[in-house]
Amino acid sequence: MSKAFFATVDAVLNSIPADLVQVIRTPSFRDSSAAGTKRRLYELLLAITDVFQNEKKHVFVGNLCTELSNRGLVGADMGDRMKVAQLVFILFGALTMLYTPVTNPDEGQFQMAVHSDPRLRCPTHKMATWHIPSQAIDFTVSFDDLLHRFCRMSPIPKPKLLEKQTLENSVAKRILKSQNVDYYSLSELLNVRICWTTSICEHLELDIRSKTLKLFRIPSYCAMLCLPGRSKTFLDSFFQKFLDDEVERLIPTDIFREVLATYRVIFGQHADARNLIKRHCSQGTLFKRYQFLRRKPHPSAFVRDQADPLLERLCFLDSRDEALFVDLDMLDLKNNYILDADFPYFADRLWALQEYVENQCPNNWKTLWRDRRDVAKFWTVWAVVVLGVPSIVLSLAQTILTGLQLRTLNLG
Repeated sequence: MSKAFFATVDAVLNSIPADLVQVIRTPSFRDSSAAGTKRRLYELLLAITDVFQNEKKHVFVGNLCTELSNRGLVGADMGDRMKVAQLVFILFGALTMLYTPVTNPDEGQFQMAVHSDPRLRCPTHKMATWHIPSQAIDFTVSFDDLLHRFCRMSPIPKPKLLEKQTLENSVAKRILKSQNVDYYSLSELLNVRICWTTSICEHLELDIRSKTLKLFRIPSYCAMLCLPGRSKTFLDSFFQKFLDDEVERLIPTDIFREVLATYRVIFGQHADARNLIKRHCSQGTLFKRYQFLRRKPHPSAFVRDQADPLLERLCFLDSRDEALFVDLDMLDLKNNYILDADFPYFADRLWALQEYVENQCPNNWKTLWRDRRDVAKFWTVWAVVVLGVPSIVLSLAQTILTGLQLRTLNLG
């Protein structure tokens, strides 16, 4: 697991207020130092994962709070119980990275951070995962149903498993052209910027109003959960329950494989995309290390010193040289993907992204020069421009000279 993951979890734990932490009764309860507080939170995290891993049915908020109380890990009175529920919600979000919890929630509320452009009148959009930032505490709801209450549909994209006969039908296929959604096309043609998020559920969420595309910024977390030979984690059973056993033909954590594969489509497959994100991440720095005060960092850049090392590799390096894809048996590099077969979880989001790109046309010469989505069309257009413009100029000059000659003859 990378330092970026632990840094993210630590940032959440460090921001939890004292009135929530004080309900913990773990073995290190008497240690009131900052290190002792963090140790208590990690002890509670371990207990929460143990409950999820061993519970064969859906885990309910009230049952989890009761189990933690029975183990003597948290306070048992009603006042403490409300805070325990909030604390569990915060820790579950930090651990699973499914959502970004608000660490100082209002009394009696579960709250998650909903990031949006402050200039927009409406904070959410139709493709947003989380539409409702706050829910009243309900001890009778399971955690999977609780997450559903924060959104209109499913917070985790549900896979579309088509039958083989359907996939063989060319009419039913949704084809993704990788050059349509690579970072070069998104940034240079459409001015789309990347918003790096800590919520897996928000991955590939496009907001066309602010022209932002959210991408999960800790891919090493995904790699840990889907590498072959790993031991079963509590997320396996949670995802199976979350998807209501609708995906018997898929391993629930295949969603993490898809997250990793999307970095390859957006960055790793295309040299122009890799070079551009590398340049954007170096913008505003001197010698690629020191901050240059006169130039602001690019909006799509991630802080390289604080970034997940795997994120840098997936964005900066050729995906054909990345050993992770060998370990995951993801060697089938394509220019065109069948979305419902290659990306069953994120098919709809990738399709929406491609449709947005295809509906945009270059509106000036600079954008036209940068449009490399169709290489054959690109060279055809510029061949016509390069060969046609001189021909037009010569024809115009010839016409003018002919006119001058006729005028001279008439005057003579």
